[in-house]
Amino acid sequence: MENKKILALVVDSPYSTPLLPEKIRIIKHLLEHQFEIALFFYIDGIHQLQTEQFPKNFANIGQQYAYLHQLYPDLQFYACSRCTAARGYISLNQSNLEEEYYVSSKLFPFVQIVSIRKFGELLAKGYRLLQL
Repeated sequence: MENKKILALVVDSPYSTPLLPEKIRIIKHLLEHQFEIALFFYIDGIHQLQTEQFPKNFANIGQQYAYLHQLYPDLQFYACSRCTAARGYISLNQSNLEEEYYVSSKLFPFVQIVSIRKFGELLAKGYRLLQL
């Protein structure tokens, strides 16, 4: 049986390359071919999920992810909790750090903020790694 589970690691900051919309097209293509996709945003990739982006000369990458989520509501979006906290996206007064429950009003609501351990768990479940 073919393994159709992909864990896509996203590390690029938004607008660092004009190729980000192409990477979203790759994700969409895989979803159209019934691949199970989990997106894991790490390091500066976290910034791609910010809700209030106003790029002047590029397509809004955040809106593209929101549209992708609208088309594929089962698509999993994960953000590294340490990376998210380090970049100021965690609402500390609403989160419970001891229980690893994180809230952010600055990221899209469909994004799950998780420990880096989730990355390893997905690989252990048979997801193949693809760095985008």
